[in-house]
Amino acid sequence: MNPSTCPMCREPFEPNGFLKVIIEDGEAGSPTGTEGVAMAFLQKLVLSWNLDLSERERIELVMEVEQWLNNGNTHELLEKTLELIRAQNQLSHDLEQLKAVQLTIKEEAGAVEQSLLSSLKEIQL
Repeated sequence: MNPSTCPMCREPFEPNGFLKVIIEDGEAGSPTGTEGVAMAFLQKLVLSWNLDLSERERIELVMEVEQWLNNGNTHELLEKTLELIRAQNQLSHDLEQLKAVQLTIKEEAGAVEQSLLSSLKEIQL
């Protein structure tokens, strides 16, 4: 049998060589205090894009994080994450505006095309 590779450390191992696998729950070594709160917010922010959260729920989460940061707490990674979220929101807004402009242009182009076709028919008669 070929050795498998650990998905975490990429070291080879023999699967039949295990007697017991112990998985930590993550609570024992979890950060506490400000770092713990910041990491919990980061986890919520990341997961919010994978879950079926409404736009309102995402906005509330971002506002909660901003309020926490405005209360004198600092966390560089959390602040950078909020900057990225704001930039993504701005890009989404810009995209919606561009789609609206594109639709208007298509409608106007259709009207011009119809006018030109009508004029062409008149000339041909």
